[in-house]
Amino acid sequence: MHSCTRFPTRLLLAFCLLPALGAPPSFVVADEASDRKSISSAAVEWARAFNSHDAAAFAALVTEDVLVLTGEAHRIDKPSLAAQSWLRAASLTHGEIKASDREIVITGDTAWRVGAIAYQRSNGSWHKGQTLEIWKRTPAGWKLHRQMSSHLLEHTLRPPPSEPVLDKPTN
Repeated sequence: MHSCTRFPTRLLLAFCLLPALGAPPSFVVADEASDRKSISSAAVEWARAFNSHDAAAFAALVTEDVLVLTGEAHRIDKPSLAAQSWLRAASLTHGEIKASDREIVITGDTAWRVGAIAYQRSNGSWHKGQTLEIWKRTPAGWKLHRQMSSHLLEHTLRPPPSEPVLDKPTN
């Protein structure tokens, strides 16, 4: 047998024997299926927090440096401000927000998730949108680090008109 073909086998054998010799392997292989399930479960918890107007649950689900981006270029960059924005949006959506996974991609301790959302606004109309999220693995589990949702927060950031007549066309 050629020496080049034996070398990988010897290297693999040596690596497999390291734990038996008391030396830990140099890296840990994450269980991707478990990570996907954890992220998906955390996203479901976020929807529950939204539907129950639970600021404390939001705080437990996000990183300390969470950033929420709106479609209108607003940046919400603190957990308390993110929770306030989500609570304001929750108060304007009558009925529950429904969320589902479209894609979860994990790379090490970071993952991104594309989700679909649907909710009912106060005028009774149903809106569908999407969310793009970045999640970080922390000692306490996967936490929402960045979020951008279409049509969820935009209407909550606009100030109410001072007089309804200002919103009517002039012609």
